This record gives sequence, structure tokens and C-alpha cells, in this order.
Amino acid sequence: LAGAIRFIGPVDELTGIVLVNPSISREDPRDAAIPLLARAVPSWPAAAPDIRDPDAPTLAMPDRVPSRALASLPDLWRVVRPEVPAVTVPALVVTSAEDHVVDPADGDWIASTLGSPDVTRVVLASSYHLAPLDCDREALFEASAAFIARVTAQVDAHG
Repeated sequence: LAGAIRFIGPVDELTGIVLVNPSISREDPRDAAIPLLARAVPSWPAAAPDIRDPDAPTLAMPDRVPSRALASLPDLWRVVRPEVPAVTVPALVVTSAEDHVVDPADGDWIASTLGSPDVTRVVLASSYHLAPLDCDREALFEASAAFIARVTAQVDAHG
């Protein structure tokens, strides 16, 4: 969501948005040290991919996370949070019930704070953060396809 609001531009020009395990906050007290450490440590070892399915497709993941990028997330969240109510396009907000990267409550907050009267909420019971590769991937794909078909049909019907 932060990326959509900050980097795509006005989301009201879109037909709809699909958010999968979006983040808008982090409540880890250790994070307070990240901006200071980012000045001395250019990158951190990346965590293993957060996937429950042991047979999930393998993924080419970076082995390092840039410290400055990690340190900039709270600044981005502070800018984006007040803008969430201005998002009025239809939204599908999908979260994993158990996610070791993003607090699933972020999806609840976003869904309840969006300015759109058309918010569809889906919780994936058997996937972790990388849901498009995990156990519920088919359910995610089906929910996304149904949402996209519905909102594009509305645009087609109303010009």
C-alpha cells in the first residue's frame, strides 16, 4: 500500500487495488537501533523466506537486506498512514493468519481505514508472508481473479 500511494501516484485513477500482507507499522523495540546501525552496517543478512509449504517453489532471494532501506520504512509508514483514508477505489486486502514478517493486524487496520466503501477482506489460514508461493496460493489467485473480474466489470458497465 505504501508503494502504491507514494510511487504509483493517485490510486483513485486505478480501477482497484489488491494488497497481500501489507505493512503499515512494526512494533519491535529493537527497531529503534536500526537507523543508528544503518550508518555503520551497510546491510543485514536476509532471513529465510517466510513460507509454510515445504514444497513451495524455490525462490531467488537476496542474501542481504540494505540497512538504509530497512531504516527508511518507519518514515514511509508515517507519511502513508494519514493518506490511507483517501484511497477510495475498491480494495482486496489479503493477509496470512500467521506471518513472521508483517503483523496481520496491519491488514485489519488498512481494511478498516481505507476510504473505499468496497473493501473485500480475505485471511489465508495456511500461508505465511510469501502467500503467492505458499499453501493458500490457489485461494489467493482465485480471490484476486474474482475481485479483478468484478471491479473491471463494474468499470465496463459504467463506462
